[in-house]
Amino acid sequence: MTIQSELAARLLQSIADELEATWRTERSCNTMLARFAGNAALILRIDELTHRFWHLLKRSKWKDFYGGIITNARLPWFVPGRLRQLGPVEKVNSNHPVFADDYAIETFRRYNPEMLPCVDNGFDSILSAAQTELNIEEVALSQAILGRYDDAIETSQRLKDSYRESNVRFVIAIELYRHDQYGDGHASLKTIDPATLTDWSAAQFALGICNRVPWCPYPYPDY
Repeated sequence: MTIQSELAARLLQSIADELEATWRTERSCNTMLARFAGNAALILRIDELTHRFWHLLKRSKWKDFYGGIITNARLPWFVPGRLRQLGPVEKVNSNHPVFADDYAIETFRRYNPEMLPCVDNGFDSILSAAQTELNIEEVALSQAILGRYDDAIETSQRLKDSYRESNVRFVIAIELYRHDQYGDGHASLKTIDPATLTDWSAAQFALGICNRVPWCPYPYPDY
């Protein structure tokens, strides 16, 4: 077992432990999180944890199936049967593919084409033109996905919103681990508030360090 897979297993186990503790007191839990973490365990081939998440989906009460989920949309009164199951492995693999060698360039081309010239020319020009916190964050994240970690940290220090700086450090830690830079990855992980690495973010981190795309459109925010 690799360092990445060991850490991923610990993170997913912490989610399973917390969800099971909630289920014991409330007979339900955040089943959407259970499904996401279960799907992560499924494609990372952590069989014991996969079964635990599957069991949570099967046991949770219908009435409170959506408990712990915050949404501004009306939730259905019934639960589709497919939500009580982990996703088909082909679909989960499609949602979280192994990182391609040209992932950074293709992600720029699809989501942030203005970053493409920066690959060869540097980020000074686009950074000087950045007008919002989101613009600055996206520059830092672009630098991180290219492996320019010192530049990404320097750029992130311009951010006033602490959660955006945390987002950058989160991605840097993922990139370091998935490129087998364990010492630097561990050091970067220690700069992240432990409260950040829980629930959904813990499952995303587990996927990322095991060389799976953790969310769309990684590394950029999914909101």
